[in-house]
Order: sequence, then structure tokens, then C-alpha cells
Amino acid sequence: MSFKLKTRTMFPALVTVSSPLLLVKTGLAYAFSFDVNALLASISPSFVAAQTQQIITAGAAVMAATDGLIAFNKTVGSASAVTVAPSLSKSGSCLIADFKGDAATNNITITLTAPDVFSGGGTTWVIRGNGGSVRLTPIPGVGYAV
Repeated sequence: MSFKLKTRTMFPALVTVSSPLLLVKTGLAYAFSFDVNALLASISPSFVAAQTQQIITAGAAVMAATDGLIAFNKTVGSASAVTVAPSLSKSGSCLIADFKGDAATNNITITLTAPDVFSGGGTTWVIRGNGGSVRLTPIPGVGYAV
């Protein structure tokens, strides 16, 4: 791939570029190039790997690093629990939801592992309302924003 740049520049001039563009000056000639790897590295945090879903019909859940949804739709009502993946390993946020609609009676307790904490402090969060949900967004090495 190549590209050309035409410009009216009065010399002497200060010509600078920043990554992913590269500049090499030889005498009075300037050569520009493009660093594709630097471009990919700069935009890769904007993309999150494909997220998975868990539909829990019985028992408890353990959040995987790739989970984007954990839905509790239990066939028999009972209290539920979720153990959350460490914030350092989590890619993207995760919605934890009461799909059955009985969390007022059968709470859903969400538990973090040390050293992670929720925004505002604490290591547990409880969904206590029917049809309630919470979106957890990881802050790597710190915990989760709610």
C-alpha cells in the first residue's frame, strides 16, 4: 500500500507526525509510511471479544471472563449466587438479571473475590427486586463499577 501527500510547505518548516504514521527525512526529501501494527494496537482496546451467555435454570453461576449475560430463569425458585470473574481477566461488561422475576423472594447474591471491590466499596451486591438486574463493568485490578 502506498499513498502520496501533496502539500505547499514553506521551507524551512518543521514537519512532524505521530504514530501510526512514520516519517524519514533524507536531505530535502521526506518519506512517509504507515505502521499497521501500531494502528491495530491503538484501536484494539475498543473491540471486545465475542461475549457468551449463561442461562441459569438451577444452582449457582460462576462468571466466565467472556460472559456478557448471566440470566437467572430457574425452574424451581431458590436463592441464587454468582461468583464474579476477577476484574483483571474480564473482557467487557456483564449483565446479571432475574429473568424468572422472583428476586424479591429469592435474592441473587453477587460476590467478588479479593482484591476486587464494587464502586462505593464492598464485595457483595444483592438483587432484591423482581425482574431486577445489574450491569458490572470491570475496572482492571480495582474491581467493578455498578
